[in-house]
Amino acid sequence: MRTNKLAMMVLTGLMAASPFASAQASEEWEWAVTPYLWLPGVTMDADTNVPPGGVSNDTTFPDILDDLKGGFLFHVEGQGEQFGMLGDVMWLSLGKDREFTNFSTDTELDASIWELAGVWNVEPERYDGLDVIFGVRYFDVGLDIEFDPVNPAYSNVKLDGSKNYTDFMVGARYIGNFEGKWGYSLRADGSWGGTEGTTNLAGNVTYKTSNGAWAFGYRYLTTTLKADNELANANPDDNLDLDITLSGPIFSYTWFFK
Repeated sequence: MRTNKLAMMVLTGLMAASPFASAQASEEWEWAVTPYLWLPGVTMDADTNVPPGGVSNDTTFPDILDDLKGGFLFHVEGQGEQFGMLGDVMWLSLGKDREFTNFSTDTELDASIWELAGVWNVEPERYDGLDVIFGVRYFDVGLDIEFDPVNPAYSNVKLDGSKNYTDFMVGARYIGNFEGKWGYSLRADGSWGGTEGTTNLAGNVTYKTSNGAWAFGYRYLTTTLKADNELANANPDDNLDLDITLSGPIFSYTWFFK
């Protein structure tokens, strides 16, 4: 089911963007392929009434490599003279055990974030200057939280489930140049709809090579997800709200080709 929804979303986005491609059929597009490495510190707050109150799983940068079970991050983009398209996929698998006063938690989080968007190059040319970004951002979140009370009179409580969220995304990017081969890029965007709101900020310093560019910078992403009873797998009075923030250094290399 989730795969079918994602396929439909991608197909719809490509169909919506097809006028850009047909309008520039006579133009030669330039493509950019970017595998990248992001080393974020992760903060996840889960508010639920099982047990009462809030539960916080906090991971800082020195710990994330121990808790990172797997990851895949990739960006691809194509631009004509004025319009283009971009796609981005990020998949992370995380785990964390925490000890609290009255209980301990064992949390497993598998999350993938997909982006498909159109790009309008306002000025002055492709991969340079101001771009407007508009499209969709798709979240596929799988979450397991187990609460193990210290008091043996209470049994374990486990919240299992997964949910998909689709947002409309809009933002802007600016690509500039310093002296010589050095440059920079700044991006800010937000998305709403399926989530309660997502903010994505990134800044990079770039160094051009003969066929591409290195980039070194920092990225910040925060989102609020409201789970329903199906995700919480609990009685109708139970709820589960998630606040997830990822922030940390990012490294990448981009290959350009036509």
